[in-house]
Amino acid sequence: MNTKLKIIIFSCLIIINLSLSISALSKVTRLTIFSQNLALVEQVKTVSLEKGINQIIFNPVSKQIILDSVYPYAQGCQFLEERFIPPSTLSWKVESEKNIQVPFRILYLTRGIKWEINYQAELGREAKFMNLIGWAKVENESGVNWGPIQIAFSTWSPSPEEQGKQEKIPLKKENTPPQVISSSTVKISSDIATVSSESKKTVSITSNATTYWREGEIFYSLHSPINLDNNQEKRIWLFSLQDIPVEKVYSFDAEKYGDEVREGVTFKIEDGLNFILSSGWIYLYGIDLNGRRVYFGKKKLPQTLPGQICNIYLGPAKGILGERVQTSFREIELQPAEKKFYNKSIAREYSYRLIFYNYRLSPVKIKVIEHFYGQWEILESNPQNYIKEGDTVTYQIEVASQGKKEIYYKARTM
Repeated sequence: MNTKLKIIIFSCLIIINLSLSISALSKVTRLTIFSQNLALVEQVKTVSLEKGINQIIFNPVSKQIILDSVYPYAQGCQFLEERFIPPSTLSWKVESEKNIQVPFRILYLTRGIKWEINYQAELGREAKFMNLIGWAKVENESGVNWGPIQIAFSTWSPSPEEQGKQEKIPLKKENTPPQVISSSTVKISSDIATVSSESKKTVSITSNATTYWREGEIFYSLHSPINLDNNQEKRIWLFSLQDIPVEKVYSFDAEKYGDEVREGVTFKIEDGLNFILSSGWIYLYGIDLNGRRVYFGKKKLPQTLPGQICNIYLGPAKGILGERVQTSFREIELQPAEKKFYNKSIAREYSYRLIFYNYRLSPVKIKVIEHFYGQWEILESNPQNYIKEGDTVTYQIEVASQGKKEIYYKARTM
């Protein structure tokens, strides 16, 4: 048995004593479902063994069991042979040191049990606050009806050759306890800097699972047992976050998205909430002027750590237009000193005008991003205030209602 496989098994093991005969059916005590169609099954029963050679028959096991991962254990016993009897039975020849009644534990990996996280979110009417619900979608194609079981979900995604490794399982970590969010409701006052003081609210979290994380890997352990029948797909509520402060944002990046002014919302889970969001699809709803719920679409939510800003793209901004027009271009020969310094002989000078129109009834702020390559510098700029970061320049502009705003710059690249 691979040493690392033993480590992952022991790290996930929860012992539950069940009264079972040597060949009786077993109950599942726990499923730990990883990404990439892989799960760890943990089962326990009590067996009565006689001194010498015994046979233990165990069923049902998953029909998609990974046989090389099977790890049986009974104290004071030596497992001599193992045999799989289709469709879902395991049999062992076991040598016992004495007549004994002992807990018999089996752990194994299986395919055929999948999970993924998805979200539903509702934006308030003025898009200043958002409610977020997290769900685990589970599919069971293992050939076994599981239940009632303790179940946990992990975002760990092992490759086939890594199945069984311990390093990234977000459970125990020597000398550094994993981060945990309590199962009770948490209420902490929270606001984003861009939210006005009169619109502050309290963010609250209610949860159906204890959440652990370590080094970006997330582990959800449900509070109560559930049933999971074969060929069943179900959704299980994990947590809800209420009254998250959000801000509408508008951006323009012509190199990436052409002339589209993009609309989105941004938020962050404050450090004090001690909560992390897994990457997943989010189904976004809102409330219109008549108080009816409307659907904004299916978006991708990136993994979001405590204190990290999260952006959700909503789509092209309605009533806001942008265009990027090149107004000049020329190639110039560098001076001898410049040729020697830059190791280049030709430079390119060009200028652009970026024009924005706002047909809405209220002013909007737009983040405008321009990209540059090689050695470059801005020769002229209007407005003069911009942020230079890496190979980008960012302008923050405000366009009045029914108004127009222009950006002009001239640059040189080599």
